[in-house]
Amino acid sequence: MGQQRTRIRRLTIAAGLAIAVSVSAMGLDTVEAQTQTTGVDVDIVVQGPDAATVFDGLTVQIFEDDGGSPGAQVAPLDCGEMPLGGGTPTFVQGDAGCDLDPGSYFIDLAGVPANWGLFGNCTSSGAVISSSISEPFTVAAGAGNAECNLSLLATVVYIDKVVVGGGPADSDDFTIELLDGDTVVASGNDVADETCEDDFDTTKCGTIVIPAGVNLTIGEPTVENYVLTSVECATNLGQPPGDNLQPIGDEGFSTIDGNAYCVVTNTYVPPPTTTTTTTTEPPGTTAAPTTAAPTTQPPPPPAPPVEILPETGASSTSTGWIAAIATLFIAAGGVMVFVRRRPS
Repeated sequence: MGQQRTRIRRLTIAAGLAIAVSVSAMGLDTVEAQTQTTGVDVDIVVQGPDAATVFDGLTVQIFEDDGGSPGAQVAPLDCGEMPLGGGTPTFVQGDAGCDLDPGSYFIDLAGVPANWGLFGNCTSSGAVISSSISEPFTVAAGAGNAECNLSLLATVVYIDKVVVGGGPADSDDFTIELLDGDTVVASGNDVADETCEDDFDTTKCGTIVIPAGVNLTIGEPTVENYVLTSVECATNLGQPPGDNLQPIGDEGFSTIDGNAYCVVTNTYVPPPTTTTTTTTEPPGTTAAPTTAAPTTQPPPPPAPPVEILPETGASSTSTGWIAAIATLFIAAGGVMVFVRRRPS
């Protein structure tokens, strides 16, 4: 009988402990429910080149609603880790949860690269509470967390640089500039001599992120001995460009339809070669002096001896004698003539 009373007493104590533990647990759940914080769940999609790296550089920012425009930034803001949900090189998705007091707020992302577009909306219990990130969203007490969906999108021009005619330059030696009027809005390089026309593989061509919905032209800084010979673009990239490639000029092309693909061709023009020519100086001009190596000449032969002749001309004495002899010859001639004329 005593043993039975002891067993009943033990069972009673165990039951009491179990009830106490249950009540205690219920009380804890009630306290946790009363102290649970509210906030916003953020879902982030990144679509564009090197999407995972872009996602890693993002930070959620929350601003208080200051009468319809962003006011003071909520800081510090506890959003915990932003785990990446996987994807592809050009598409990733991740999320974050941020604690907030009830109130009205604006949401934004820090770390958005240049020319990327940020879009989004927020809902609460399935109802849209802001249709864009330029409108505030509300965190209401007892209504659960608000949910904001943010999309970070890049409009891309895929660039294939084609170099013809040889020469020392490669595809990545050329810088492609995308211009809105005279303003360079983005620039980049092709990364390989292969083309990406069939698959838009970004390991074969350059990718340049540009503002969406604008009209652009293409230019490039001069590379010595190369001439820009053609630019062709296609804006319908739902399929390989094919016949959609069209020459563009000053009118450019539009990104209103999204991504574009352009082939930019340069032709090598060899520099002129240097040749040596010989010119003949015209009469009356003086040729430029030239310097020649000295030469050694043998000495000239000795001159022959000079014979000194007697002085020419007659003296006065010899002249007199000659005159006398001439007179005698004349006289004798006259006698001879006279003698010959006598009759025989």
